[in-house]
Amino acid sequence: MSAENPEAIAQVEAGMRELYRPDAEAVLAGLAVSDVVVVTGPWKSGKTTFLAPLVGDYLAREGRPSVMVGCPLDFEDDGEDDVASTFIEPVPLVEDGVAFLDEASREGSIGHERGLARLLRGAGYRATVPIIPHPIGADGVAEYVERWAAVSEGESATVPRVSLEPRKLPATLVEAYLGAHQADQAAAEYMLSLPEPHYLAVLTLPTMPELRSLSATVRAMHSGLLYKAPGIIPPEKLNILRERVAADLSRIVS
Repeated sequence: MSAENPEAIAQVEAGMRELYRPDAEAVLAGLAVSDVVVVTGPWKSGKTTFLAPLVGDYLAREGRPSVMVGCPLDFEDDGEDDVASTFIEPVPLVEDGVAFLDEASREGSIGHERGLARLLRGAGYRATVPIIPHPIGADGVAEYVERWAAVSEGESATVPRVSLEPRKLPATLVEAYLGAHQADQAAAEYMLSLPEPHYLAVLTLPTMPELRSLSATVRAMHSGLLYKAPGIIPPEKLNILRERVAADLSRIVS
């Protein structure tokens, strides 16, 4: 299998940036008026992979540093913790920084959001962007949004919230994405023929060890996709997809 195509990868990155630009601008607008901006959306909707890095790029142009850290498990705010012992990822000391807190809906002790925000502010991060995932079609994050709103030091009782939904990608972008990973032509055409292919291609391709043939792609779709799909793809579309892929696998195997 030949090496990945840098030109195709650059095309994909440019397309993804454009796709998420309105969401990034919404986050930036929120940061202009609040020290907490909550980002919510279904799993695999691009919050951490695409949106946060894009916002970080815009912030860097303004001279504002940013960091992405995972919400720590079993955090107890005893007032004695520091960022080095609380977060797995390095949290450099900065001035006027923005901290993206991934998986910020994890359960913790009462008020643990305030403790995390305190630690990040102490390291120079003047704004926090909690990223809260949820199953598609089932929001259920109001409680977490309210808890993070209570962390804000602003005068408003509410904070800006940017909600993402899974989106279709332009077919040309999907083709470029498949080309960047040197997908077989028949495999690429198969991906584009599936129900909701524009989103599924990006969802599933990174889980595939190889795309050397159509049969390898169908097998990968049958195993990898259905493992990740619950809560990500609407049930009615998931059922259609399962039936389609199962039929294709049966046809290829026989």
